Amino acid sequence: MRKNEKSINVSNPDHLFNNLIHEDKIAEFCESLLSTSRVTQFQAFPIGSSDPLPLRQIVQRLADETQYKGEIKWQAGNSSPFSIDSTAAIKLGYKPISTSATLDLWMQDIKST
Repeated sequence: MRKNEKSINVSNPDHLFNNLIHEDKIAEFCESLLSTSRVTQFQAFPIGSSDPLPLRQIVQRLADETQYKGEIKWQAGNSSPFSIDSTAAIKLGYKPISTSATLDLWMQDIKST
């Protein structure tokens, strides 16, 4: 979302969204994986935040905190939304933080640049 954009299109406003993670949390998890023998050589697992929030709330917060003045156009999605299940990563030591806490970290980063 750029301040100078006149509008943005967003779908599925009521979907409980957790498909975001702060880079510090990714780094912490990667560091913990390097010190464990529980991971096989080739293993994939999704990671996301805990405590999903409605996408409308996330987008509105980003708009408010970045002082976005354009129009947010909500529309029906072309595909079904999904949430991230971090269960496999949690078993390997991933410690998710809430979606709200992730947004807090992002906003701190934005404000410090």
